[in-house]
Amino acid sequence: MTVTKWNSVVQQYSKIGDSRRDIVFPRIIERLSAFEIRSLLDYGGGDGLFAKTCAMELALDDLVSYDPAPNAVRLAGDILEDWGFARSIDDTSELEGSSFEAVTFNAVWMCLPDWEFCIRALSDVGRLLKRGGYFIASVTHPCFRTLKFETYAAHFDMRDYLNDGIQFPTDIFDDKENIRVFDTHWSLGAMSRQLRETGFSIDEIEEVPNMGREDNPKSEGSSWLILHCHKN
Repeated sequence: MTVTKWNSVVQQYSKIGDSRRDIVFPRIIERLSAFEIRSLLDYGGGDGLFAKTCAMELALDDLVSYDPAPNAVRLAGDILEDWGFARSIDDTSELEGSSFEAVTFNAVWMCLPDWEFCIRALSDVGRLLKRGGYFIASVTHPCFRTLKFETYAAHFDMRDYLNDGIQFPTDIFDDKENIRVFDTHWSLGAMSRQLRETGFSIDEIEEVPNMGREDNPKSEGSSWLILHCHKN
């Protein structure tokens, strides 16, 4: 999805109680807490909800939420205004290199439309991370895109699994809101090659269990994947 399209749906998207909030964010924050980081960049931070949770739960001196969509930057700015060490920006070129101990990348990879765009984004992350810094990325699990999960359903033909860069429609919803976006498919192999090409090593690939609800029994497979990496 282009910046313009995300700009038009980010306010509605921010109202949806999607599964990232319950099963992905807590795991990432637990890992960041164990690392005892003091500086964090949330790359593609959207409405700032994850950054806000980090501001509340981590002992940070510097917290930046970056997103290229102006409406997302405004939403995040409003959310983060109570924390003097936190800010929201729309351009990473103003940030000095090797400034952060950790960078998070939540549901961003699926928004990057082609290989060159992925390399450019990951290289930017690498520029901003300190040597040995932590990079944590969460993505909808590329191996289970034929399944309908608690708060999203991808419309993807698994015969295209090895055809990286294919776009596919995804519905994101809760009991009150429903939006459709177009994600880009990157296989596990593609993501690992992109990481290696941009100077990262994978420490762990974590497959996240599904939420499960009384009105929607636990699905097969894993809805989210978290890649725990470090800068070489």
